[in-house]
Amino acid sequence: MDLPKEYDPLFIFPSDEKLKSKILIDELFKKGSSFFIYPFKCWYLKSGNPEAKTLFLTGAPKKSFKKAVDRNYIKRCIREAYRLHHRQQALSYAKGYCIGIVYVGKEKMAYKDIEKKLNVVFNRYIEQIKL
Repeated sequence: MDLPKEYDPLFIFPSDEKLKSKILIDELFKKGSSFFIYPFKCWYLKSGNPEAKTLFLTGAPKKSFKKAVDRNYIKRCIREAYRLHHRQQALSYAKGYCIGIVYVGKEKMAYKDIEKKLNVVFNRYIEQIKL
């Protein structure tokens, strides 16, 4: 597969950085630390291996968004903002962490608003893991 010349490996979101393990997801939500910045609830957990990649998970509740189209839109916006702006920070500061972000707002937001709020969320996240 030929990649475009402007391809930068730092701007991709590979499958091995997605949190997919049922065991790790359950552990993240049960044992992980969390904080809330409206409209996001963020969980994070240090995994056993400090050299492991940062694993990322996102979600939107079916209770708030009945249509799958709306849930998928919210999750795609969160993943895109993470991929463009925060993945590089997570790779450098938060090696070996599992991160879960769930959108808990009741109304659908535009991508620009989600991006601004995620900046606040990730700044707080970086502060907390540095402590």
